[in-house]
Order: sequence, then structure tokens, then C-alpha cells
Amino acid sequence: MKVTVQQLPPTRVAYLHQVGPYDDSIGRLWQQFMGQLQALQLPFLQHFGISYDNPLQTPPEQCRYATATEVGADFVASGEMQTMEMPGGLYACAEFTGLPDDCRAVWQNLLTEWLPNSDYVFDCERAGFEHYLPTDCFDQQTGAFSCRLCAPVKVRQ
Repeated sequence: MKVTVQQLPPTRVAYLHQVGPYDDSIGRLWQQFMGQLQALQLPFLQHFGISYDNPLQTPPEQCRYATATEVGADFVASGEMQTMEMPGGLYACAEFTGLPDDCRAVWQNLLTEWLPNSDYVFDCERAGFEHYLPTDCFDQQTGAFSCRLCAPVKVRQ
């Protein structure tokens, strides 16, 4: 697994969130989110799948997840959609291509194999996320997709 450490800028996003297991409900949240983006005719700048909790440490019914997209300063959220500023900073980023079930194993490898053997530690002040660019792909027939898995890090003391 190739990992790069990148300084990412803060990003203003519009998002929908849910609380519950990291399971098929995330796919349904994305479908709902994409439908709302289409209705709002928002351009696809970059999307984020934000995981706020470690499902190995947090009970499934308490895990928090958000689907988000970059928006401009003039965007006004309504309904269930909200806005926030995603913090910038250092992130350990790994390229991913595969099925949703494969994503969990790559996250686990990044956090339990690569990170402990690096010069960095997880930064608990920020959430990890999947980073989607317009050049990434999604196969509607198989569910396979590509993105970057980004774990917030800081230099090991």
C-alpha cells in the first residue's frame, strides 16, 4: 500500500449525516445526498465520506458518518443539509479502488500497519475521510469505486 502524507487545506462543505452502523445504510445516505446535489445543481468539485468513529471501538449504533461536498462561501443550506468547515492539516492518504467491503480492510491496514511504523500518530482532533474527485470512478453495476483514504495525522513526538 502506497501512502503519502499531504497538507490538505480547510474546505467548506455541505453535508448530510447519520448515526448508526457503517453498513449498507451509508450507500443509501450517498444516494439521498447525490439526489439532493442534483436537485440543487451543485457542481462536483470534490466529495467526502467522513467517518467520525472507529467501529472497532465505538458501538455500531453510535458510529457517526457524513456525506459532504465542497461548496462556496455563498451556499446556503436548507432542509436536512448543513454546512461546516472541514479542518485542514496533515493527512496520511492511501489510494483505494475496490468494493465497499474492501474499503474497511484498507482503512485497517492504514491505521494498524502503516501508521504505527511511520513518523506519525493519528490526530484525534480531526476525522478521517474518503476523498472523491471528479476523476474518480464509480461502477453502478458492481459498486466498485476509487478514492483516497485520508487519516488525520501529526508528527510523532
